[in-house]
Amino acid sequence: MKYTMEVDMPELVYINPLSAAKITAAVSIVLGFIAAVIIGILGLFSIFSSFILPASTGAAGTDVLMTIVQVVLTTIVLAIGGFILGGIAAFVYNTASGIFGGLYLGFADVILIPEEGEEENEGSIGYE
Repeated sequence: MKYTMEVDMPELVYINPLSAAKITAAVSIVLGFIAAVIIGILGLFSIFSSFILPASTGAAGTDVLMTIVQVVLTTIVLAIGGFILGGIAAFVYNTASGIFGGLYLGFADVILIPEEGEEENEGSIGYE
């Protein structure tokens, strides 16, 4: 199926930079936390190896503390970075859409019909 510009499609011409920054920061918090935990878990393997090698056993306790600090700091830094980059990305998009035109978005009308024997929930949006 081919689409042409004659189709009445909504055009995204503006993104509020603050709302984009908040959403990007929220996504960055989650992804940053997941990445920091994975990195921290990989770092814990060095702690387990320090129990095998008696010369470095004293540093094992500080490794656990540093892993926790690393997870917290990575999450905070990525949240701040995501907030800043989200705002910048929205600003750049707004500038580019003013020059070149916005994104044309195609949406489909979807009618949700309950299956047989299922009650219709008027407050439902179909994701339950």
